[in-house]
Amino acid sequence: MSAEAAARSARRDSSTRAVVMGGIASGLGAYAFTILGARVLGQHDYAPVGVLWTLQYLIHTVGLLSLEAYVTRTGRMGRGPWTWIVGLVIGLTTLTGVFAMQLFGSTDPVWPLAAGLIALGFGTHVAARGLSAADERFTVYGVLTGSESLLRLVIAVAAMIIAPRAEVLALTLAGGAFVSGAWWVLAGHGPRRLFGSNPAPARAAARGDVVATPAEESAAGPSARPAQPATTATPFLATTTLANAIAQVLLAGGPLVTALLGADPAVTSMVFVTTTAARAPLVLLYSGLLARILPYLQQATHQPSLLWPRIRKVIRYGLVAVLPVAGAGVVLGPPLVAIAFGSDLRPSPTFAGLTAAAVFLACAALLANQVVIALDRHVSLAPPWLLALAVAGVVMVSGAGGDLAMRAALVTFSGLTVAVAGVTTLIVRTVRP
Repeated sequence: MSAEAAARSARRDSSTRAVVMGGIASGLGAYAFTILGARVLGQHDYAPVGVLWTLQYLIHTVGLLSLEAYVTRTGRMGRGPWTWIVGLVIGLTTLTGVFAMQLFGSTDPVWPLAAGLIALGFGTHVAARGLSAADERFTVYGVLTGSESLLRLVIAVAAMIIAPRAEVLALTLAGGAFVSGAWWVLAGHGPRRLFGSNPAPARAAARGDVVATPAEESAAGPSARPAQPATTATPFLATTTLANAIAQVLLAGGPLVTALLGADPAVTSMVFVTTTAARAPLVLLYSGLLARILPYLQQATHQPSLLWPRIRKVIRYGLVAVLPVAGAGVVLGPPLVAIAFGSDLRPSPTFAGLTAAAVFLACAALLANQVVIALDRHVSLAPPWLLALAVAGVVMVSGAGGDLAMRAALVTFSGLTVAVAGVTTLIVRTVRP
């Protein structure tokens, strides 16, 4: 390997490390925030903050993950993304205002205000991350991801010292997003593009954070950054949000399934904690690895001779890996859940293994979605995900699995299996020579 190739490889490794470390810092900060709120306020007073936290999670993984993918792909903001953010602000504010008593046990206007600030703060924060990923400034991306969570924790600690009330803690949820976003703007990483529609300039060959290998850059020409994709905001955001929403329903729907079918609350709690623990690998994907992968995939789509062999290899490895993942869930899942949450919530080995396999499929589905986005086939995401939801519904009412916990696991596993198969088929039909 030449000295230049070695330097570029080191920059790629450094960029990936920055994204991963940012994701880890984000997860640790979120965990610490939850502990702080629960210990200072107590379980009862912290409950409405937990509801708002859940809404924040859903807004991010359903509505804002699509926005980040769009901005990463196109390298620009503009009317479409800002309309999307404003719509989320209005929608979440209205929802929490109308159902404030049911959600928070209070009609205090602070709850819809906090919800609106969450949508606005995280909307602009995700836009800044998307623009950083489009520019391949992944160190900046990692700083944005990690600093948001850590700054929120610092603000929350100060707020709880001054005024330890649930309403005050709720207002801190978006604090880190606003502060880290302000740093991004003031540091000159692209403020004009955040509030304008002009795309990113072509990447200079000498710039760091190179995604493509030297051979790929040579094949792609003087700049490995492809021409600006002609992607329209509305259909892109609509179809990718639909796919993300169904994925979240399948992933988080286990407790809902058991509750709707009349399971004992202890069963529902076991399903919830086991599924939540198993979803840990998704944190890194949601925290930046998806955005780290998308620019690379966009470059690869302009080199079909390289793309198909890699996709074929990933499919083969994925099929082989699902069994060891399920086996690890069978062996390690029950004792780990029992240690973390108590022996009363210990799942059966079969349930834990099936849940682990389902999360693996969810990771595969998210990555497959990114390939479809890079191929500019995002409109075609809707059919496989709608079919996955339909199959999951059939399994739910069929009585499969015996006990209700196993049926919940089968609902998730069957739906995600259909989604992965459908999206993978779409990819293969598009790229296979």
